[in-house]
Amino acid sequence: ETSHGIIRKPPRYLTQPIHLEVSRASASAIAAVEAAGGTVTCAHYNRLALRALMKPDKFLGPLPRRARPPPRLMRYYVDGERRGEYSPHVQLRNRRLGLQKRGRQAATALGEG
Repeated sequence: ETSHGIIRKPPRYLTQPIHLEVSRASASAIAAVEAAGGTVTCAHYNRLALRALMKPDKFLGPLPRRARPPPRLMRYYVDGERRGEYSPHVQLRNRRLGLQKRGRQAATALGEG
């Protein structure tokens, strides 16, 4: 597996709140984003969902929804400390902030939802 760190600079460079939806995040990255007032949600992306995210123009009609993680990975995405998308804490936070899952947000932006 390859790790691509978005937050490589010291946290002082994060001055504006950002809301990230990523497949995985380290505890230090989560802390840095949240210290700036942003949020991190770890979401599972299967091959089809990743392709829809990277190349939405290849799909006719609405984008396919993301699949649930396989059972061996579900524990990660239910964990509130890791900001998993199925954690009750994360779901309440995202609803309170008006954040939507990528699939619904993209369909709305394209005028399909």
